[in-house]
Amino acid sequence: MSGARDETVADAPPIMGNVPGSYALSVFRERHPVLVRQVARALPYPPDRRRALDRLLDEVVDDVMEPLEPSAYDGAAWAEWGRGKIGGRYVDVPFLWGRATSTASCLRPPDTSATARGAGSIRSAQ
Repeated sequence: MSGARDETVADAPPIMGNVPGSYALSVFRERHPVLVRQVARALPYPPDRRRALDRLLDEVVDDVMEPLEPSAYDGAAWAEWGRGKIGGRYVDVPFLWGRATSTASCLRPPDTSATARGAGSIRSAQ
């Protein structure tokens, strides 16, 4: 009996985020930017974490999945899983995969490059 259920679940099409008017699209277009800004305003993060939130906000608003750093936890696995998806739009991949990717992006290591933004740079006024 459970085998039949497994086949049904495996045959179900993935929920996509690029369907106009869908919950999945509203999460990527409306909810994610609001959440990132709320988290940035609510918590006294140090500069490196604020820059990470800036990067995530840029990704969400621009709708472009950026790769994780190779040194990130499971970075190599995410690179493999994201082959053909990274660099594309969050809304064009299965919804749950896109959500997991944005969460992993939030947890990536701090940006220490010379081009990193300043300490108070989260754009909460947007």
